[in-house]
Order: sequence, then structure tokens, then C-alpha cells
Amino acid sequence: MANDLTSVESVQIMKDAMNEMKAISPVFSPTKKQTVGNKPHILSLVLGTIFVVFLALFVTGFGYQPWWIFARNLMMNF
Repeated sequence: MANDLTSVESVQIMKDAMNEMKAISPVFSPTKKQTVGNKPHILSLVLGTIFVVFLALFVTGFGYQPWWIFARNLMMNF
């Protein structure tokens, strides 16, 4: 019963924690969508994908290999 998160005490503790976070950082809002970082450029994605595919082909020897070896090496690079 001590780990029951639906008890009145647990709910009050969570409300107090949210109020403290809002007091520390008024812009904090869990319902507000927050973006971290920048959106990637499409050119970077295309060049990165070409590089990873070339690297995976290089590791498999550019020769006839079972498709699962190529796929495994390709996934290891992502």
C-alpha cells in the first residue's frame, strides 16, 4: 500500500512538485510542446544516408554477399 500512486498523499506530493517546478521556471509546462535542437536539413539526411550505404557496401566488399550481411552492417551504422 505504501507504493500506491493513486493515494491522496501521492497526488498531493505530485501537485507540490509541479508547483515547485513552476516557481523555479515559469516557462515550464508539461502540456506545452517544447522543441530541443534544430530540424535537420534534407541535404544532410541525403548525404548521410548515401555515406552510410557506401560504408556498408565497403565493409561487405562490394561483392556478392547475402542480403542479410549488408542489412546488418547498414543497421549497425545507423
